[in-house]
Amino acid sequence: MKKGEPVPFSIVCRITSAWQTSEKSVIKSLEKFHCLREDEIISRVNYKPNEPYSILEVRAYVLPKGEFVLPADAEKYGGCKSWIEKLPFGIPDTTTLPPVLDQRDWWISQSDLKRKIEFLQATGVDIKELPI
Repeated sequence: MKKGEPVPFSIVCRITSAWQTSEKSVIKSLEKFHCLREDEIISRVNYKPNEPYSILEVRAYVLPKGEFVLPADAEKYGGCKSWIEKLPFGIPDTTTLPPVLDQRDWWISQSDLKRKIEFLQATGVDIKELPI
């Protein structure tokens, strides 16, 4: 996107599970499950090194093309700030949207993540499940 152009949204995600930890070893252990580059994760951990970080399991859904567009308004939407309260449209109901992963692939991915977290917890890694 160029400055001054509207920003179309093509995917919306719903948090399905969440955990919290302060142990950096978890980052490497879960690398196959996340979409961030290593430098992005290191930047986040180093930003507030004494704060725990969250592990979020999300399910992604495809939005109808052209229906969810953030208008070009740098004053209102530019910079680092939360847009949720300022969106010119409501948060879509994911129950009516097609998921990015089909049910089988989602279940496999979700099961693998949960098994890995349970294994880490069983070996003494401090990971706490959070309410959603």
